[in-house]
Formats: sequence, C-alpha cells, structure tokens
Amino acid sequence: AIVLLTGGTIWAAVHDEEQPEHAVNGQETPGPDGGADVLITLHDPDWAVDAEPTSFAAGPVGFSVENAGSLIHNFRVISTDLAQDALPLDDSGFEVDEAQVDVVAELGEITAGDIVPLMTELAAGPYVLICNIPTHYDAGMHTAFTVE
Repeated sequence: AIVLLTGGTIWAAVHDEEQPEHAVNGQETPGPDGGADVLITLHDPDWAVDAEPTSFAAGPVGFSVENAGSLIHNFRVISTDLAQDALPLDDSGFEVDEAQVDVVAELGEITAGDIVPLMTELAAGPYVLICNIPTHYDAGMHTAFTVE
C-alpha cells in the first residue's frame, strides 16, 4: 500500500495537470478560443460592457461573460425598446429597477478574472446587456444587442 501511495504521489508531481485556460472553479467554460456564440467582457475602471458580435440570430445563444475588471460585476440580458442608457432606475437611483424591465437571462456576482457561461434562448428584438451592481449601470456598463 505504501508503494502504491508513494507511486501515486510521484506520478501526480510529474504529471502536473493544468487547469483549462478558461475555467471557473476548476470547470472548463466557453472562451474566446471557441464554444461561445457571444463573448461579453465587463470592464472597470472604464465602465463598459463589450459584446462580440453585437447581434445574433434568434434561438439558443451561448454567452461567455468575462469579468476583465478588478471589481465584482453581474450580467443581465434585458429585452427592451428603450435606449441602452435610458432604463428606469430604482428609488435609490443606483440600479436599474428590474421590476420595470424584462430581464430574460442573468448571472449573479462574477468575481474579477472569472469567465462564466450563460446559455439562454432569445427571441428576435432589441436587448440591452448590463451590469446592475449599484452605480455600475449609470457609470456606463451597458451596451445594445440585437437578435434577428
């Protein structure tokens, strides 16, 4: 038994398994090298949400959401005819009032450096992609997205 344990330890040390480049909590996620339909990058301190591409076909959509900033962010997909910078704010004035908009998909807190997948089904129409952490939307963390 000791020989097997020692052998296993030596094997593990020699065969250092690397974690995939795009991983969250040890699980591989879609990333820029493939697997995702739409790549989302959340930035601070320049307060931006970038989408590549900015439009997609109706149906299933796989987002790969990367927090490239230093702060915690979240991600919301909102179906709306409103301009990206005209969503209604809650009483505090620091967040979009999600009770007044149609949030069709979302991710909770995304830690700095993490890349998180989100699969959803989107109908044709205009959308706004945002971070809704207090003050982040108003600072500019939003972008228009079109589903055709």
